[in-house]
Amino acid sequence: MIDKQALRKYLDTLIIEHESKISRTVIETLLKIHRKILCNENEAQFRSINPDNPIFLEKVWSLLPARQFMKKCGWFFDVVENAN
Repeated sequence: MIDKQALRKYLDTLIIEHESKISRTVIETLLKIHRKILCNENEAQFRSINPDNPIFLEKVWSLLPARQFMKKCGWFFDVVENAN
């Protein structure tokens, strides 16, 4: 079971610690990723993310609360664990 309070905490932290434009972009991206999975649950291509994608690294994975949110949802990326 996913800890909804922890997920909410990560999103709240993201909003508090970063500019609204950045927070909005990250939250919209997270929603888009998870919505694609829900709408295409039988297609494996939507359940993976290229960890070398520079846009993903810059806009999402580079922010600690976004990484924490994704890890709590079950995502993991060994390749980019050292991202700032």
